[in-house]
Amino acid sequence: MRINFKFWLLIFTLYIVAIGAFGYLQYQDKQAELLAEIDQKLLAAAQATRAIIGSDFHDRADGPDAISQSQDYQLAIKLYQFAQSIDVAYVYSLKQFDDKVLFVVSSASDQELQLETYEPAYYTSYPEMDDAVLEAMSSGTAQTAEYHDRWGHFRSVFLPFKTQDGTPYVIGADVSLEDIHAVALKSMAYSVLMTALLVLLLWPLFWLLFK
Repeated sequence: MRINFKFWLLIFTLYIVAIGAFGYLQYQDKQAELLAEIDQKLLAAAQATRAIIGSDFHDRADGPDAISQSQDYQLAIKLYQFAQSIDVAYVYSLKQFDDKVLFVVSSASDQELQLETYEPAYYTSYPEMDDAVLEAMSSGTAQTAEYHDRWGHFRSVFLPFKTQDGTPYVIGADVSLEDIHAVALKSMAYSVLMTALLVLLLWPLFWLLFK
């Protein structure tokens, strides 16, 4: 009986380890798959944002008074509706103004609209700006980044453009990393549960073979 107990204890331990390893690998695979899909969606969102605000909008946004608060708010609402329709957190743009990079437009948030606390985005600074923004501007190639700022924890794509006079700007699109992790964890839990149920169904067969 002592030998049988040790044997089954070993089998049970290996089973738990295997289930844990399988679940972790499923989580990693699902997260990688999700990130690839999300990056494509974010690129499409950034391109669509440029179409929504107009390809020449950033040419006109050339100083602190170029965009009125009314225009800013109308764009914030329009971009909010667009972001909601495709399930992204924010879409926005940042432009080089002399030696500073400042916001040009941004979608509003649920909270800002509900509490009526929206503040104009145009010509405001972004102290937490990720280095990927500057990299996109200097390299002319799209960049991705994961970072935390005052609005949350995001995965973002920054798509670079230039105005007619050659001034760089980027259009960004964000998704919440919490949402990505939640989907990946849900997939992992489902896979682990299915594997555990399968082993439980086969357990009587194992018992008959090794008793």
